[in-house]
Amino acid sequence: MRHRIVRLEKEECLALRPLWEEVFFEDSKEYTDFYFENKAGRNTAFALYAEEAEEKRAAAMVHLSPYEMELRTGDTFTPACIYYIVGVATAREYRHQGFMDRLLKASLEYMYNSGRPFTFLMPASPKIYEPYQFVYIYDRKNYRIRKETAAGKELRAASAAKGPLETVPMTASRTQDTAAAITRYLEDNFDVFIRRDEEYFRLLFKELEAQSGAMYCIREAGKQAEETKRGLKGYFLCTREEGKTEIQEALALEKNTGILESGGILMEKAASPVIMARIVHVQKMLSLLRVKPDYREKEEIVWTLFITDTLLPENSGLWQCRIGKTQAKAVKLEEAGKSPGECMTDIAALTSWIFGYKRPEECFGMGVGAVREKLLEKLDKIRIFSHVWINEIT
Repeated sequence: MRHRIVRLEKEECLALRPLWEEVFFEDSKEYTDFYFENKAGRNTAFALYAEEAEEKRAAAMVHLSPYEMELRTGDTFTPACIYYIVGVATAREYRHQGFMDRLLKASLEYMYNSGRPFTFLMPASPKIYEPYQFVYIYDRKNYRIRKETAAGKELRAASAAKGPLETVPMTASRTQDTAAAITRYLEDNFDVFIRRDEEYFRLLFKELEAQSGAMYCIREAGKQAEETKRGLKGYFLCTREEGKTEIQEALALEKNTGILESGGILMEKAASPVIMARIVHVQKMLSLLRVKPDYREKEEIVWTLFITDTLLPENSGLWQCRIGKTQAKAVKLEEAGKSPGECMTDIAALTSWIFGYKRPEECFGMGVGAVREKLLEKLDKIRIFSHVWINEIT
């Protein structure tokens, strides 16, 4: 049977809802309605169709959902539209025929040609994406609601009526000041995060509503609702589906680890890996690097490395990076003799290092002795994207 791959843009992606409902049958109708009314129409998608099929139903699909992200480049942030891979699905009768392999490769090639530095996803199973050189870059702290404060569908905060802090529901009409406060904290503490503007919160409240959830703010007790911005100490996002309550995101806006617990509802559990990523365009990604703020030398850091990428051959080869305080340039050199440069790596290991998930010793093949120590000293002067904050579900 012949098959064809089609790229769908924006509203064309809405035609993929039947396959979405078939494969993600555990999603509620309310959530599926939300997604296709608010997000799917912004996507780019790749769908595979069986030519002989009587119905024009896709056999498999991959959605690329655009997110406006902020990437720390030196003492400022560079905005970038980064694709979140979601809706990876194959109809039951077409599974185990290599369809998803073709779609993921087509998606990566499209993102490379679009100049996207990297892409990310939340895997159902990491083993699905490891062959495509995706690696974990972010561990999320897990929280649970204290049993004594959860009563049916309503969430009661034990500290709501007493103590220095109280926990109150947040409404969509009061997002401007909250967004500004959260953004300031993210800029001070993270290198990679999704922009939290009013549009982001507008969609967030719709999404939480579709999941029978809410956003709660932890603030100074006694503040009036309209004064939330002055007393905001933290917040969390709570969803309730299939009788189960989950915390999607929680953040204390001060360096006081007791704020969330003092809010009367949260108990922290161990962190777990949730987000995988892959560098897509090596030149674009390396050009975002900068030296650390305490770098005092006048000269740029010059670094050469040999990269192997089995899926996007344009990334493979010997690269020279010139990294300074305000800019960086990456140039692919002639591969005379396939010189390894100062070190060697593959695209997965490079991704692990650039997002601070693994140490350079684990990610690069390098020399020994003084040569090794000199390279490690050089790499230590480069500011990487080691503080990541990504908690989006779709």
